[in-house]
Amino acid sequence: MAQAGSYDFNGIYFGAHAVLADSEIDFSKGGSLEDKGLFGGFQAGFNVIDGNLMYGAESDLSISDADLSGTCPYKGSLSCDMTVSPMFTVRPRVGYVTGNWLFYATGGVAVMHFEVDARDAGGTRINNARFSEIGLTAGFGIEHMLGSTVGVKAEYRYSYFDDVEFDSKTDDSKVSADLDMHAILIGVNWHF
Repeated sequence: MAQAGSYDFNGIYFGAHAVLADSEIDFSKGGSLEDKGLFGGFQAGFNVIDGNLMYGAESDLSISDADLSGTCPYKGSLSCDMTVSPMFTVRPRVGYVTGNWLFYATGGVAVMHFEVDARDAGGTRINNARFSEIGLTAGFGIEHMLGSTVGVKAEYRYSYFDDVEFDSKTDDSKVSADLDMHAILIGVNWHF
């Protein structure tokens, strides 16, 4: 078996990824929105290899085509469209290297941009909000080095945004919601 140092996981890397994500928003006053969408983006990070152990950190930026549509409860039930993109994360990572394989776990902070377009039964816009929220993200993955510098990876990640708050334009009420996102990520990294 090759030693961990035979493959260049150590040091700085950057890459690109594609993601299939299943997103669901549950409103505190009832109702939910759900959509499966594709993400694409870039990541960068660094690894420190100590024997077979890996310590490091990674940050990524992803753009999504997800468009969650359904009913959202402002004053009554409104037709609602919501986009959840882009998403930015910063995460420490820890892992285990064996030969040209890296197995790792990761978790940290995520920032998501939300855009909400809510309309009443007559089509009149009630709310058109744009804002960003901070949440949490965690997951695990595997990376395989194809040579000394190029690696391919697969990763599962769960992201959660708690008590995302929306203002109603028809009265003084507020509506909060929770966003859950399950994502499968496929990517490639170039190591330096």
